[in-house]
Amino acid sequence: MFQRWVTEVGCLTVSDLGEIELVERILDKLSVLNSDLQIGPGDDAAVLEIGGSVVLTTDSQHEGIHYCAEWIAPEVLGRRAIAVNASDLGAMGARPRGFLVALALPTSTELDWVVSLAEGLRQGAERFGTSILGGDVAAAADRVSINVTALGEIEEGTEPVERGGATEGTWCFVTGWPGRAGAARRMFRTGYKSSSAFEACIDAFLDPRPPVTFGGRIASQGLVRAMIDISDGLAVDLERMCLASGVGARLDAEMLVADTVLIDVAAGLDIDPIKLVLGGGEDYELLCSVANEKAQTFRALAAEEGVEVRAIGRFVAADEGVTFVRAGEVETISRDGWDHFA
Repeated sequence: MFQRWVTEVGCLTVSDLGEIELVERILDKLSVLNSDLQIGPGDDAAVLEIGGSVVLTTDSQHEGIHYCAEWIAPEVLGRRAIAVNASDLGAMGARPRGFLVALALPTSTELDWVVSLAEGLRQGAERFGTSILGGDVAAAADRVSINVTALGEIEEGTEPVERGGATEGTWCFVTGWPGRAGAARRMFRTGYKSSSAFEACIDAFLDPRPPVTFGGRIASQGLVRAMIDISDGLAVDLERMCLASGVGARLDAEMLVADTVLIDVAAGLDIDPIKLVLGGGEDYELLCSVANEKAQTFRALAAEEGVEVRAIGRFVAADEGVTFVRAGEVETISRDGWDHFA
């Protein structure tokens, strides 16, 4: 069950403390798990010993764009900010090695809110066996921004997995249950009656758990031709993979809507579940191109990791486009999904 943050009258704000003491309060909430961290939080920069290929990515969570403060407790928001960055590392087959966090906070932000956020950031990093390496704090005009840079490593002897390696005839696999997070966004905006199905969708949106370790393992074992994080929506990111690979894709509608939770929620929202699966967005899951001879091993490893996977179609020739088949009819997949500037 998600929790909201409740403002207390007369509470301390960040402007009551000033930057130096605020940073100290944040540092008190962080811990360092990295044995190879030479210099950690509190200095001008972090120093980390790295052996393999270094993978870098960055993402942000802006109040009013990615979340609304009344939807999410700060501790959960901290975990979420880390997870959305770790997801991109997993899509490259990398293991997270640390995170840098830059916070922009209105001067009226409550101190307890920031401390709780820092606790969530620590928890988020520890989920992936690593730490917050450092960051920055600055004042913002009116809304909170959380900017995270993630550092990952690809083990020696393993090539990074790009989105452009899908080939005709390979299976199109997806992890998790795409569509649940997008359903949750609609639920927050329109209201909903609580049920186990609705709560599962809210949890997927607020506190995602991307299959990062699984991404690293399937990369190191050479089980995938291409891989992409589908946080902008399955349709958008599938199209990106197809364009980068020079292929098309044909999906199976029955496999797209195999999630009974989403079917239940979609009925309550009076929306086609396929629309949620393809265009919901905020699903921090993986879309993979898997050769037929690797599919059994891929599934077995997913089961070992406790990751839900299913084949939703195949990659085809580019001139066949990006489509899905429903009740024997071929339908073109529209470019639904997340676009900051649409």
